[in-house]
Amino acid sequence: SQKRNLATIKNFFEYLKQVHEDDGKFFLVNPVKEKIHGIKLKDKDTEHTKLCGVREFSVIYEQAWTSKEKVILTLLYYGGLRIEELCHLSWNNVDFDRQALTFIRKGGYLHTLCPRNTANVFIQLNYYLQEQSKSNSPKYLYSKNGNLPLSTRAMYSQIMAIIKRAQLPLHLTPHSFRKGCATELYQQTKDLLLV
Repeated sequence: SQKRNLATIKNFFEYLKQVHEDDGKFFLVNPVKEKIHGIKLKDKDTEHTKLCGVREFSVIYEQAWTSKEKVILTLLYYGGLRIEELCHLSWNNVDFDRQALTFIRKGGYLHTLCPRNTANVFIQLNYYLQEQSKSNSPKYLYSKNGNLPLSTRAMYSQIMAIIKRAQLPLHLTPHSFRKGCATELYQQTKDLLLV
């Protein structure tokens, strides 16, 4: 956001003063400090993502009509995957023997994940794979024309359609599942590093 960028510049000025890099005294007056407080955040920046709790998830999950939709929901809620990670997940990333998923996380590093409620997640993945194998053998779990991953926009629309069917009073988004995954994992383990 604009405010975050200005805060970064303000802190950089402070850093230059602390390490005495400002021999020419160019940074004595911080020109950014006054501007930061004048910025008003947009409404969408101030509203936090709503949490998808256990009860909300079970209501939404009941509205999943196909194994494809059930896999989407279980990977979002029990795996904490982002939409982009879900879209680019290929069948080569799914290890049924170890019950783990291997994929590229945001930031570009390879990550191996054993999702919470592993048995349920892999039961749904197995059903979905059997359905997919009957029609064709796609590379991606969610693909467009078999070889290309589904776009994040298309995946977002599919998830929002399932949420809408549940008719919950909360305004949930796909990121609500990730937030619910992290919250529940922390409540179970009290281990912030694990989360």
